[in-house]
Amino acid sequence: LFQMFITIRFGADEEELFNPDCAFGVLMNDIKKRCRCSDRDSIRLLNEKAGSLVPIPDGESRDSALKLFTARGCYILLAEEKSAGVISYIPLLDDPGKELLAILESFVVGKPSKSIGRRASRTPQTTTKIMSGGKGRRK
Repeated sequence: LFQMFITIRFGADEEELFNPDCAFGVLMNDIKKRCRCSDRDSIRLLNEKAGSLVPIPDGESRDSALKLFTARGCYILLAEEKSAGVISYIPLLDDPGKELLAILESFVVGKPSKSIGRRASRTPQTTTKIMSGGKGRRK
């Protein structure tokens, strides 16, 4: 039987394997837990090879996540931040690189007040602390 898995990259060159053959909401909750994000954090995933955001299913999160991912694909964990009508995506990698930041800049929705820079990338622990008022889980 074929087993599909995906790799989620985050933090300081950390990776976790996930099986997306489940409900989308279940997968996202497991990603938050294993990648040390709080339940309140808003996260998204970027397909590293295609350079595109994984779409969030409309309606209930009970829809299968399997159809949204490429077998053995690698995805980058992102924080989704909303402020004054602007939605931006922050890579949860310690060293995201200029190319990744440029890709994420193209996904900003609304009128950004300033561009995404090196200062914006954070580890999951730091983002959890910032996004949840310091009550996030730490390793």
